[in-house]
Amino acid sequence: MFLGIHSTVGVKAFCGNTVSQQEESGQASSPITLQTASPTIEVQAQAPTMEEPTPEPQTCEECFTQFLTAQQRTACEDAINMDIEAQCQILEDSLVFNPLEFEVELEAVAHNLGLVGVDNETAGQIIECLERVFGFEPLEE
Repeated sequence: MFLGIHSTVGVKAFCGNTVSQQEESGQASSPITLQTASPTIEVQAQAPTMEEPTPEPQTCEECFTQFLTAQQRTACEDAINMDIEAQCQILEDSLVFNPLEFEVELEAVAHNLGLVGVDNETAGQIIECLERVFGFEPLEE
């Protein structure tokens, strides 16, 4: 015995989001089309702005100008009664003649920075920069 379902309306076929109706003969009757909108959503994210890294100072003077404001530089120059260029010449000369004297000069720079209100972190960055620029490695105690 064969049990089946007989439909005179036809077969529904699905293709993507479209539904159409066909007669039993397989011929498309006036198709009933249902399309669901599939909105395309484009999200354009703004490319992240990357700040270009500040290049490392290459000179003694740049160690001061990169980390200090103009006001702080002026205060330092007033405190030691010489400009930063002259201070850098003293550092260079002391390194050439006696590395121990260079270390003493660096300590004096750090002390003078503290006297004019430069915080310890900034003063430390300047000292590290000066050591790097001059190729100095602190002597072990």
